[in-house]
Amino acid sequence: ALEINPATTTMLDLAVSVFPFAKTGFYYADLTFVPDITRSGAEKRINSLGKTVRLNFEVLDDSHEELELVEFRTEEQFGFNSTTIFIAEVKNSGNRTLSLSGAIRVSDRSGKQAGIVDIQSIELGAGQSRTIRTPFSESISMGKYKAYLAVHYGTDSKLLQDSAFFWIFDFKKISLIFILGLFCSLIIAHFLHSFTERFSN
Repeated sequence: ALEINPATTTMLDLAVSVFPFAKTGFYYADLTFVPDITRSGAEKRINSLGKTVRLNFEVLDDSHEELELVEFRTEEQFGFNSTTIFIAEVKNSGNRTLSLSGAIRVSDRSGKQAGIVDIQSIELGAGQSRTIRTPFSESISMGKYKAYLAVHYGTDSKLLQDSAFFWIFDFKKISLIFILGLFCSLIIAHFLHSFTERFSN
């Protein structure tokens, strides 16, 4: 109850608590005042003699959408297998659930595209982190490659980008080159040995 002395004016400081998950928009609150000498008397007369003041207010959108890329890399920087695993660790640093999707584009040293793989759409709650593992199984030749990550998220389709380098080695070709090199070395060593023995005699 609020007590007001005769012939005086009182200023009231009012605070309206809004439900954290309230939708944005315009709302109102009715404030009802009933004059009486006692609180119990005022409560009894509130529905019949109360004077109502309507307070209008707006609930603004306080949402914050932000996706943080913690890490982007390949599972192995030097790959000998036919499948390369890309690993992207992301964190929702905002205060609302995010939907995200994207793709990883792979290009060779000349910049020519060697393949592309999609990242399936996922949802990430506020404050949550997730490690996204994306397999890349395109048949590509031996060499150095660059992977470009592009992730779209949020209501405005914001873009998060990064890149990583990796190598692809062909185990069969490397083995063949090693064997041929060893064979050539043995032949050269044999001729050098024969040449040395001939001139020493």
